[in-house]
Amino acid sequence: MNSPKQLLIGGILLTCLLSVGAVAASAAQSANGAANSANSGSNKTSNGNSQANGQGNQKDTTPGNNGLAKGHDKQLADLMQEFDACFIAGESGDVSGYTNAARLLMAGDKDFTNLDSAMAILDKAIKLGSPEAKYLKGALLIGQETNVSIGLNYIMEAARADYPDAQLLLARLYQEGKYVPRDDKAAAEWAKYAADIGLTSAKVDLARLTMKKSAGAGEVDTTALVRLMDAAANNNAQAALQLSTIYLKKVPRTPDDYEAAHKYAQIAYNNGMARGAFLIAECCLPDEPEAALDWLEKGRARDDWKSWYALDLITKGGMSVTEAVIKAAKSSRDEAMNYDVSVSSANRTKSTPVAILSSVAPTIPAALRGMDLQVEIELQFTVGKDGIPVDIQVLNPSAYEVLNTSAIEALAKWRFQPATKNGVPIPKQATLPIRFKSAR
Repeated sequence: MNSPKQLLIGGILLTCLLSVGAVAASAAQSANGAANSANSGSNKTSNGNSQANGQGNQKDTTPGNNGLAKGHDKQLADLMQEFDACFIAGESGDVSGYTNAARLLMAGDKDFTNLDSAMAILDKAIKLGSPEAKYLKGALLIGQETNVSIGLNYIMEAARADYPDAQLLLARLYQEGKYVPRDDKAAAEWAKYAADIGLTSAKVDLARLTMKKSAGAGEVDTTALVRLMDAAANNNAQAALQLSTIYLKKVPRTPDDYEAAHKYAQIAYNNGMARGAFLIAECCLPDEPEAALDWLEKGRARDDWKSWYALDLITKGGMSVTEAVIKAAKSSRDEAMNYDVSVSSANRTKSTPVAILSSVAPTIPAALRGMDLQVEIELQFTVGKDGIPVDIQVLNPSAYEVLNTSAIEALAKWRFQPATKNGVPIPKQATLPIRFKSAR
């Protein structure tokens, strides 16, 4: 097989070049006046005299005319000011100013997002030879599933120019077999390019692909382990979680294996992976059941299903902590969700906690699809007597307002078994993390 740097995706390059000019022109026309449009926080078209239409006229910055209209909150005002500074830098010759301005329009406040204007600004940066701009435009086209072939062409050009995010995106597309033929070898080669440049997420992907290849022989590639360790040292939660799992699966396990598993599980937990709490509980057993129980509670607080299941096995099934953790570690999510234990009449009079009946995955907005995304948003809410979540509040908002909104909208569709007291449903406050991550 040819090297990915020489590879054309299904011959798209020749066909895409014929239409890319027309698409770019269309985007630029629809984004006429991008700077003024963004400052108003809406999708209005300017009068054609703004800086974004390429005429270079001075933008009106007098009070009342600079888009900082009354009623906009401070966050929106800050976005406007940041956009102004980035766009002016781009007009002054700093191509990163254009790409930063486009990013703000692609994933800013929901009242600020303007994808047509972002496209037009990216075209300015592309003309200046920016591989980042090619990556962003390609990711945006693929994420919207419009002009996918043109988007792939931009991604390929950025990847060949050694832009690591584009290389990682290509690797993941080849892993998924989405828009391109599934090809683990090509995925590994593109991931290696990005990993060698230093992209931590690429190191994790490459390690997984390497171990996937060796899985049939029951071997673990030591190079892949080194890559995972390097990523974990940079606080990559997924790498740390996988390392902890690897050490816990060793047979037999040495004290050093337990120590390493605990260390990496702690890194995963500290960086947002709730499953890290369950793995730490595994490391505590059999000598420290009380410490294990404490970590199971921490995992349940972050809605880790294995922690929930283990605690149910202890409180409802009468298992010891060690027995419950061992069973939960080997169980599937379906087993945990379908678990039910008969409860005596005496137990029915006791309080019962909230339980999840059904969940809905959050939607990643079009402007962010295709990007290397790992975001966790913690929500606080009340489960009513009817099991419907109400009074949803964001405890740790993302910088991307569109993700905060998407998280709330998803949770509103979840359904719960309400908490009870003496057999009667009662309202109960709860917290839950909603996670966004790139499709794999």
